[in-house]
Amino acid sequence: MSSTDSAYSNKLEAAINGLPALSRSYPEAAALLGFLAPILETQRQIAAAAPPLSSILDVASLPWAASLRDMAATCVTHGTAEIVAAAQQLRNCDDTALCAAVARFINGEETEGAERLVVMAFLGGAAAGLPSLHPYDERGWLKPVCPVCGMPPVASLLADVEEIDGCRQLYCGVCHSSWHYGRTTCHRCGTNDDHQFDYFHPDGDMSVVIHACRNCMGYLKTIDMRHFSMQVPEVIDTATLSLDLYAQEKGFNKEFHNMFGF
Repeated sequence: MSSTDSAYSNKLEAAINGLPALSRSYPEAAALLGFLAPILETQRQIAAAAPPLSSILDVASLPWAASLRDMAATCVTHGTAEIVAAAQQLRNCDDTALCAAVARFINGEETEGAERLVVMAFLGGAAAGLPSLHPYDERGWLKPVCPVCGMPPVASLLADVEEIDGCRQLYCGVCHSSWHYGRTTCHRCGTNDDHQFDYFHPDGDMSVVIHACRNCMGYLKTIDMRHFSMQVPEVIDTATLSLDLYAQEKGFNKEFHNMFGF
């Protein structure tokens, strides 16, 4: 295992160990967080065994079919009835059909929710090594798609980075890349008029904030990573799903959902 893989594995281990405490803080998301524990462990195993990748499309190839079946098996064991049905169907597919399911997701084709969950959970492990294998200019990219795999962001982060306090970064929920982006710019329509934004967060808690743009009616969740010891944004994103539900009730929508459809 490379040092990069080891660092990612350590992050996942810390996240798994921190899930019980997070579930107590966010009881409304406890069931989903409980389901995440075996998902994260399977991602860790997939990432540890992953060969070097030239691009995200490499993952939609026959050598990866067994790893996708491993993730499907985890979902069969721990998922809801809907997830179990979709995961079992994937497990029963031949290798070519499995690769086609991954390719559909990567190409942005419409994918049924439970199948999308299994595929995205698989990619969270399979594509984890891409950022270290394909260095990018995280300060100079400044585009609303991932510089490594081309996917839209699933969330944005605030962190202290290289002399910038509270730098905003967009975050890819597929390969885990992050890159700088304007603090008050909508990633979806590009507006930077602060009067066009609504900000939703629990009273007195600015650790996770919904940035909702009235210009395009899109939103993105911003996670202030300085408030959390857990450094796996997907877990915090899942724990705060109530904010997504609130934004959606207000008529806002998200361009690219996390694996749970929020």
